[in-house]
Amino acid sequence: MIELKDLNRIQSEFKDCLLLAESFLKSCHRCDQFSLTKDSDISIFSNCFGVFLSNALNRMDKFIDEEFISERIFEDLLILKDKRAKVCHSLSTDKEFMQALAFSLSALWILKKVDFFEIEDLILEVVEEDTVTYLDDIASSFGKPQSGNLAMCMAVMYIFLKEHSSLNFNEQIELWVDYHIDNMNDHGFWGDGNFTHLQFQNGYHQYEIFEYLNVENKKLDNALYAVSSLADSRGQFAPYFGGSGCYEYDAITILTSKKSLMLENIDLINRTIGTIFKDQNQDGGFSESKWIRPRTIKSFRENITKIIHSPNLDIFTERLRYFSALNHPKHNRIKTHWTSYSRDWSESNTWDTWFRLMTIARVLFKLDKHEGVNWSFINFPGIGFYNSN
Repeated sequence: MIELKDLNRIQSEFKDCLLLAESFLKSCHRCDQFSLTKDSDISIFSNCFGVFLSNALNRMDKFIDEEFISERIFEDLLILKDKRAKVCHSLSTDKEFMQALAFSLSALWILKKVDFFEIEDLILEVVEEDTVTYLDDIASSFGKPQSGNLAMCMAVMYIFLKEHSSLNFNEQIELWVDYHIDNMNDHGFWGDGNFTHLQFQNGYHQYEIFEYLNVENKKLDNALYAVSSLADSRGQFAPYFGGSGCYEYDAITILTSKKSLMLENIDLINRTIGTIFKDQNQDGGFSESKWIRPRTIKSFRENITKIIHSPNLDIFTERLRYFSALNHPKHNRIKTHWTSYSRDWSESNTWDTWFRLMTIARVLFKLDKHEGVNWSFINFPGIGFYNSN
C-alpha cells in the first residue's frame, strides 16, 4: 500500500481541523436550520449543506431536529418546483431544480426520511425515461457546460427509483452508462480532444455515478494523467490561482478512484492536503478562495505564473480568460442560485467547508488510515458518496 508522508501528522491535523469546522457550523445554525454563511439567508440549499456537514462531522445529534428540517426541505422543494416551472422550459433540464432535488434526496436519506414524503411522485414528474434523447438534448456527449451536472442528477433519479420503488429503471441505468462510456474522448471525459479545466470539472459528475455503480472505465488511467496535469504549485486544480473547493474535491475524487493510489500522484496529493490545511479560516470554515479578492500584487503575480506554466495552449487560453473575467467588478462577490446573499470569495461557507474536508477524508479512508477520525460519508448516489465500508 502506497502511503502519504507524515500520515500520523495528517490524521492529527485533520482531527483538529474537524473541531474548528464544527465551531463554524455552529455559527451557521439558527432556528433549527442552516445558513450558507454566518450572514446569509436560509434556503433549501443551505439546509441541505448543513445536513451534509453535520452528518460528515457526526454531529447530527447536536445540530439536527430530523422531523423539522426534513419537512422544511421537502416543503421548500415543492415551492421551488412551482417557482422554476413558471420560468424554465423543462424542469428536467433546469439545473437549479434538478440540483435541489438531488441534494434533497441525499439529505432526506441521511435524515432517514426519504420514505416519509411523496418524493417518488415528484421524481416521476421530471424523470426522463428516454435516456439517450435526454442526454443528447443536454449535449452530454459534447461536454456542454452543466451537462455533467444534469446527467448525474438524472442518474440519481434512475437509481433512486430502482432502489426505493417498485419501478424497473435498469434499462435506463444501463443506457446511461453505455452512452457515457461510448462517447468518452481519449482523456476519459466528454467533449472534443482539447482537454481543459472545464471538461474535467463537468465530467467529474459522471465519475460520481461510475463509482456508485462500480463501472469499469478502461480510460481511467488517461483521466488520472489528464487531471494531474492541471495541478499548480499548491496542488490545486482551478483555472485560476488560489483553487476552489469544487475543483480540488473533483480532482481528488478522480485521482483516488482506482483501487490503489498511483505512485506518481502521491506527492501531488500531499501538496493538495497541505494547502487545504493552510487555507482554513480562523472561524473554522473554508471559502471558495482567498486569492481572488482583495486583489494584491502577489495574487496577480501568481496568476500570471500559473497562466505561463499551462501545459498546453488550450489550458493557457482558458486560464487567461478566467483571469481576465474575474478581474471584472461583477465578480467582486460570488452570486449563486443557492441564496439571495452574495458572499465574499474568502468568506467561510458550509459548501466549501464540506468539500475541503471531504477531499482530505477521501484520501485517509482510501489508505485505510482514518482510525480515530470522526467522519461519515453519504452512502447515496451523487456528490458526497464514498463507499467506506
